[in-house]
Amino acid sequence: MYLSQSRYIGDNMNKVFLYSTIGVVFVVIVCIIGVNTIPYFGLAQEENLEIGAIIPLTGALGDFGEEIQNGIDLAVDEINLKSNMKIKVVYEDSVGTNNGAVQAYNKLITDGIELVITSYGDTVLSVAPLAEQNKVIVFSAGGGSPLISSAGDYIFRNNILVQDEVKVISKYLINNGVKELGVVILNTQSGTSYFEGFKKEYENLGGKIIVAEKFVPDNVEYKEFILKMKDAQLKNMFIILSASQTMAMMKQSEELGMKFNYFAGYTIERSEVLKIPELDGAIYTHFFDLSNKKSKEYNNSFLEKYGNVPSGASALGYDVVYMLKLAYDNCGKLDTECIKNELYKIKDFDGASGKSTMNEDGDTVKEIIMKTIKDGAFVKQE
Repeated sequence: MYLSQSRYIGDNMNKVFLYSTIGVVFVVIVCIIGVNTIPYFGLAQEENLEIGAIIPLTGALGDFGEEIQNGIDLAVDEINLKSNMKIKVVYEDSVGTNNGAVQAYNKLITDGIELVITSYGDTVLSVAPLAEQNKVIVFSAGGGSPLISSAGDYIFRNNILVQDEVKVISKYLINNGVKELGVVILNTQSGTSYFEGFKKEYENLGGKIIVAEKFVPDNVEYKEFILKMKDAQLKNMFIILSASQTMAMMKQSEELGMKFNYFAGYTIERSEVLKIPELDGAIYTHFFDLSNKKSKEYNNSFLEKYGNVPSGASALGYDVVYMLKLAYDNCGKLDTECIKNELYKIKDFDGASGKSTMNEDGDTVKEIIMKTIKDGAFVKQE
């Protein structure tokens, strides 16, 4: 009896020793293999992803770049707060020039960055050949040039397309009796492409462009153009300018005692223009619709963070970050070939800039609506 109890106790002690030894060995193996094995045992692993951004932070288009940056930063803050992914955006100032964009791109690539956000049509086209050669994803938040559509397989754009936008605004103008216009144009690839597309569509529908002039991005003098509008007895002006240029022209129109009916594309919707009382009643095309739940949520989050209403440009930047994250998550790693293929699969993406579907050219397709400035606010045209 006594011997049996001793043998029983001894056997159990041996088992305890054996299990303890197995446990110690298991812990040692995990430590040797490293923390990368932890997710397989049910623990979350933090992922770090660097994204480059080439936008005009200074220069004549600095106001536009700041809006894009605000949208990007808001998306990054949300993702870093709510997920195990930690995104870091490395900004490089393109100064709104092609040379500046190429220099910024080369710096980012030297630092090993393979995902790049851009924001301005001319600069997108300047870095596209390099990105194609390096198999780097370039995703533009905005950019109006039709040439972006054929810039390469690794080049993407989140925006409404010029060829679609000009059809909507031209039809609206003709249907509302606006059959003569003066047009002021930003002298860039995007601005010129927009004007050419608009002119063709508007004139095909019976409209006439009486006065048209191009201005470089840093131009601030518009009195000569305004006086040409006056001499031609034109009351309707179509604006294809930056926000700062638009503000300068409004001030000079007021100084000359001239008032016009204003029409524009989506780039007019920026918080600065709400400070221009002359633009109350301006009518323009856009994609940012506060009747959409996601757009309204974005609007409220932007107001809370920055204290002012967001522009459409900022919403484009915001959505680009989330689309890149979606593609990255589907791939499970930083593989630009895989991420490229996943971006092409995007369909009915519900974002701040509306629902988007990626077409075969790497362009998002969105609904285009008419909007107006009313009582100091951007509202949908009923």
